[in-house]
Amino acid sequence: MQLTALFAGLLSLSPLFLSANGCADHLNRRQEESAQAFSAAKFPDIQKILAGNKEFQNTRNATLIQDLVDNGQKPPVMMISCSDSRLPEASVFNSEPGTFFMQRNIANQYKVGDEGVQSAMAYGINVLGVQHLVVLGHYGCGGVAASIATPPKAPISVSSSIVNTWISDIRTIYLTSERAEIVEMRTRNLEIEANGGTVEEPTIREPGFRALVEENVKLGVQRLATSSVYKNLVGDVETRLNTDGTPKSEARRRKRSAQAAETPGQEETATEEEATLKPVFIHGWVHDLETGEVLDLNVSVGPPGFENFVPPSNGEGETPTPSESETPAASSTASEGASETSSSEAASSTSEEAAASSTSAAEGATETPATGETETETETPANVGEGNTSNNTSNGDVKVHGPSSQPARRRSNSRVMRRGD
Repeated sequence: MQLTALFAGLLSLSPLFLSANGCADHLNRRQEESAQAFSAAKFPDIQKILAGNKEFQNTRNATLIQDLVDNGQKPPVMMISCSDSRLPEASVFNSEPGTFFMQRNIANQYKVGDEGVQSAMAYGINVLGVQHLVVLGHYGCGGVAASIATPPKAPISVSSSIVNTWISDIRTIYLTSERAEIVEMRTRNLEIEANGGTVEEPTIREPGFRALVEENVKLGVQRLATSSVYKNLVGDVETRLNTDGTPKSEARRRKRSAQAAETPGQEETATEEEATLKPVFIHGWVHDLETGEVLDLNVSVGPPGFENFVPPSNGEGETPTPSESETPAASSTASEGASETSSSEAASSTSEEAAASSTSAAEGATETPATGETETETETPANVGEGNTSNNTSNGDVKVHGPSSQPARRRSNSRVMRRGD
């Protein structure tokens, strides 16, 4: 009797199960119909893009890409550039895959508290081992142009509000900068607005517009240099590396190499962290869309004491063989020098190392404003590279060469289009 009742109950529930299955089938059919309705096949632009992918598969450097797949990426440069579709870095620099670790946003900005850029920078420096951070702006930037135009009046749409909030720092530069080209443009525009007119976005060749693009890049460089990620790196570099990029423990290891045979196991080697640590430099560039040229704004910064640093020429990530007169750790000079033999070679070595140690201590005492400041949001960057670019030498930045293995000529508007930069 109980079994009969249970069976009857199950039968009564069967329509519900069938209904649920039918609903699921219906949803699946709707999804398939939706996918077909919005299929790429009906959109010519998407079809063109997918066709380009097929062509890419046939023309790509398969050997290089497979090597990147097997061994991982080791890009020398992290680039913060604009979201603008006219700024494809691979085309602009004629570079191969694996050259740039990219972060894009409107008007190539770095803002304090932007976790997207901060996480990318931390990963690029600490995991991928990039040695250069580049802020790449471009003339004709829409975000910069919008910061010059008269702000939209209420009611403001959600999208317009988001964009105008994002570019507010650039507008602050526009309203406060003392650079001559910007002052002239601002004076003219404020007069138009005071008479009830509306200022439209400027043309690409407007001098004030071009100057504001450059000042925005300079602000990005300054903010990167004062970010917590970069300041922590600089602290590690100053503590653990000699100014030629070799680990400080390497100097001690070489001094004790003569004793290694007599006391096995006492030889000191560089830690894995020291072996992969490297100085990182920040650069500010602007791309001219009309000519294709990339202009170095000469606002590069780097760790104190590394002004004359030359990257290794014996391969990516390799440490050059240090010279015998390389600076040892200052704290170990006296005790180690006392244990040296009285031979002329030892005496000469001790003298050279003591002099180098003094030099290293003097260099280590030097600090740049970029690394000594607290990371704060800068609303009025009036002192960021004001004036003509070619005369921008008073902002306290450490001048270093660009991302090429050879020092770049320090001049305004220098061309830095080098393959693989």
